[in-house]
Amino acid sequence: MTTDPIVYAVRHLLGPNWVRDLDPREQPGIGAHVAHYAGLLEAGKLLIAGPFLESDRGGLAVAAADPTVASGLISFKIWTSFAATRRD
Repeated sequence: MTTDPIVYAVRHLLGPNWVRDLDPREQPGIGAHVAHYAGLLEAGKLLIAGPFLESDRGGLAVAAADPTVASGLISFKIWTSFAATRRD
């Protein structure tokens, strides 16, 4: 059994109440979302959080350079984010 810590990556998807023409920061209830994750950060249960971005900002080149990707053993998908909330 591994002694390495287990971590989880959560990617939120747009739900049925998402207002398509409204800025993400102005969505109804978004403040509760931010407060929830701020609380997890404060409790030491969150490493990093932030919205995903449309561009990969260099992650593609890093992942593609992996020899197992080049050999066809594994593949990858990039989800780029910026660290809006993080533990330093």
